[in-house]
Amino acid sequence: MIDIGVLASTIVTSFLLPHVKTGMEKIAEKVLEKIGDETGNKVIEAAQTVWVKVKNLFSSDEKSKITFEQFEQYPEETKALIETLLKQKLQGDQQLAEELNKLINAPQGNKQTNAQIMNAGIAGIVQVNSISGSNIQVGGVIIGSMPDPKKPSDD
Repeated sequence: MIDIGVLASTIVTSFLLPHVKTGMEKIAEKVLEKIGDETGNKVIEAAQTVWVKVKNLFSSDEKSKITFEQFEQYPEETKALIETLLKQKLQGDQQLAEELNKLINAPQGNKQTNAQIMNAGIAGIVQVNSISGSNIQVGGVIIGSMPDPKKPSDD
C-alpha cells in the first residue's frame, strides 16, 4: 500500500521544488554530467513526467491552477500548501498515485532481477546492477544443490 503522505512529500521536495527553483534545463545538465547519457536521460524523463502529471492535476479547476502558479512563483512559501493539496488529490486518484509512485521509485541505471526455478529443488536469483555500463555488480543466491554437469540427467 502506498503512503500517500510520503509520496506527496517526496514529489514536492524532490521533484517539484528543484524544478521550480533550478529549472529543468540546469537539472538536466547536472544529471547528465554526474551519471551519463543513458541513465541521465531516463532520470530526466521521469522527472519531466512527474512535473507534467502533477501540473495537469492542478489544472482541473481555476483555484488549483492559481495555487500552482503561486507555487511556481513562491515555491518555499507555498510548499506546504501544495503538499497538502497534492496529498488530497492523490487520495482521490489511486491510479495516478500508483503511476507517480512507480515513476519516483523506479530503479536508476540498468538494474535487472531475474529468478529461475530448475528441477523443483533448485531456485536461483540473480541481480545485475549497472550504471551506464560501468560499475557492474552481480549478486546471486542459489537454494538447493546444482546438478553435476558431468552426470547424465534422469530426464
